Amino acid sequence: MNNHSETESSGHNSVRCDADKIPGWNKDLELAFSVYKGPYIAGRVASRHKTVCEVLVSGAVVQAGISGALQKIGKQPVVGDFVVLLDQPELGSRMVVNILPRRTCLSRGAAGDVIYADSTILMKTAQYLSESLEWCL
Repeated sequence: MNNHSETESSGHNSVRCDADKIPGWNKDLELAFSVYKGPYIAGRVASRHKTVCEVLVSGAVVQAGISGALQKIGKQPVVGDFVVLLDQPELGSRMVVNILPRRTCLSRGAAGDVIYADSTILMKTAQYLSESLEWCL
């Protein structure tokens, strides 16, 4: 299968997706992606810069913007995510329009009641300093 075909009218490379060539692609992702028809291609985020991602698609790396709809609902792709791209060669654009289900996740719980701990330390420090100053006077 030819992974790249040139679109002569716009000069934009239209990428034909063979998702099996994307590292980590599996049957579950294939099933999740199967609902997308037409100009959609699957990819994996290789790097992210504010509103643009570099996405690995079947042996190539392409740049794609992040859709405003995703940003509005607070869904942000991160490196390693499998994503759905809307490929519009006639407009010269690629856009991340969805994030496929994540299999793994690194998350961190809240750090605790930091403000309370900090204010307690500050109060004790202030008390110590004021007592020290009284002793000096």
